[in-house]
Amino acid sequence: MASNGFHLARRVGRLTEALEACERMRQVSEGRQDRWALQISYGNQALILQAWGRLEEALDLLQKNEAICLELGNKNGLQASYGNQALILKAWGRPEEALALHKKEEAICLEMGNKDGLQRSYGHQALILQAWGRLEEALALHKKRRRSAWRWATRPA
Repeated sequence: MASNGFHLARRVGRLTEALEACERMRQVSEGRQDRWALQISYGNQALILQAWGRLEEALDLLQKNEAICLELGNKNGLQASYGNQALILKAWGRPEEALALHKKEEAICLEMGNKDGLQRSYGHQALILQAWGRLEEALALHKKRRRSAWRWATRPA
């Protein structure tokens, strides 16, 4: 129920209520020792804190999320955590570390066949390379991103 409350409140821009729903989910998850729900709660709370510019708190929660995802083998959650951590590092002017996390995100997405995550990763990597003036590499990633989208769209069911 709290997860549904989070998603609804976030969609309509009521982030305070969304954060409260996450906090309730965290409390229940800790009480039940439900690690799966706890990592989801951490990730969702981090998204809100990130939107509010509270990047240190968001990164702390994302690192907790990452640890639980590794423990549980939740690769989808792990790639999302890496991508969100990378965005914070980039915002802090640490593009090398951000790029390394986007590369980890890319590897997981390739392994899982996660086309949306893969395209996001390529796009964010390309922006970092573009900022460094490595335009040919950035363009190659953008083309790879487009090819990936086309390949997935034309795959037989």
